[in-house]
Amino acid sequence: MIQLIKIGDKTYPVNYDSTLARREGIIGQIDYTEVRIAVLPDLEHQKETEVLCHEAVHGMLYFMGEHRKNNCEESVERITSGLLMLIRDNPGLFLRFVGSENKM
Repeated sequence: MIQLIKIGDKTYPVNYDSTLARREGIIGQIDYTEVRIAVLPDLEHQKETEVLCHEAVHGMLYFMGEHRKNNCEESVERITSGLLMLIRDNPGLFLRFVGSENKM
């Protein structure tokens, strides 16, 4: 389980919240004011990854000041799908970035 996601200058704790399902089928949600991300617990691993990435994309757009024009669910879903595709198809590229932190 992911416990923290760092986006820009904020670190968002990830809470697994079973009450999300009662709110119109929402399975993930980012709160910029409270600085937290909520995810429905017990999701299948791949779905949990997608939801966390989706909420992180919302957070990145918010951090970059792009949330007003690009934060509709359709745009976020397209960006999330593309990002996950890129990561899954090129894991070595991203591992290279993560590995380079230790060499700086």
